[in-house]
Amino acid sequence: MQTNSTDSQTEQRTTTVMHLLEVAAIVFSLDQLTKSLVVKNIPMGASWTPIPGLERLVSITHTFNTGAAFGLFRNGGNIFMGIAFLIATAIVYYVIKSPTIPWIMRISLGLQLGGAIGNAWDRMHHGAGTGL
Repeated sequence: MQTNSTDSQTEQRTTTVMHLLEVAAIVFSLDQLTKSLVVKNIPMGASWTPIPGLERLVSITHTFNTGAAFGLFRNGGNIFMGIAFLIATAIVYYVIKSPTIPWIMRISLGLQLGGAIGNAWDRMHHGAGTGL
């Protein structure tokens, strides 16, 4: 009887990890696509307002961020790349070790994982996060 329980837990963990990786892959892909569109279509330092009249609320500005969120701790690229890898590793480890994770938490962790991988990718390939 214990084998069935163990097999069920293994299957459940595998499914959870796959869901996490699927969400992370989608987030990473969309992150890179939108950044690529900004780089190709908006000059450095320029802004684009997708909804005319709401520029105070919604605008996209092409800039590079060498620090953390909102430009804090400028030029901390290597430190933040390391932090992104630690976060990604911690998320994957947590999901593998947890027997059950609610679907909303899988999505939340997948969003965080995809974002952390996207930020690490940008720092490795561009030396900075692409801030929008």
